Amino acid sequence: MNKSFLSVSPSEGNGNAQVVINVKENMSLDERSESLRIRTSNGVEKQVRITQDPGMIFFPTMQVSGIQVGQGEKKFAPLYHYPVISPQSDKNWLVDSINIRNLLSSFTNGRGVIAFRLRILMRKSFWENYTPEVDQGGSTYYLEDKSEELYSIDEFWYLKDDWVYVGWDWNMDSSEGSHIPSATLVFDTGDGYYKTIFEWIFSDGIDNILPQ
Repeated sequence: MNKSFLSVSPSEGNGNAQVVINVKENMSLDERSESLRIRTSNGVEKQVRITQDPGMIFFPTMQVSGIQVGQGEKKFAPLYHYPVISPQSDKNWLVDSINIRNLLSSFTNGRGVIAFRLRILMRKSFWENYTPEVDQGGSTYYLEDKSEELYSIDEFWYLKDDWVYVGWDWNMDSSEGSHIPSATLVFDTGDGYYKTIFEWIFSDGIDNILPQ
């Protein structure tokens, strides 16, 4: 017997027997449940409800900074940001917002580059099975293993076997305009479509720092 995220074996039999229920790991931010009906040969029926909590599968950080054209890698208005999750969001994925007003001012004279640095501590099973990626303004960024960065910080740093440290760096210059599109962390569910699990909204003021 196979359900949406679990299987039961054996599905039928005679006499007294042990039933094994195998449950797939919950790779989502949503609780899920399923009902099983157990019926005896003399017609007695019971229903069992199985509920599985959402799995915490990642811890993301985003660093956004500005680079002045013609001055090498000299940075201005750096913004070291860690997620502040909006409780007002009614979406079925996590939403974060980053105030980039100061960085956008670098585009007023048609110069300047905004640099994005994304790092995520992620469950290895999710990384290996679903290949998550970041989409921003029509561009796709495929995450890479960045574990070596941790080792360079501290030679005694280590990751547990079921976690990976991944990320990607990308730039956006003034040719993109003064509006910076949101970035989303998505993955292929295997059913022919992508699902969003995290979204970064880049706002231009404190009034809309958190999505409503």
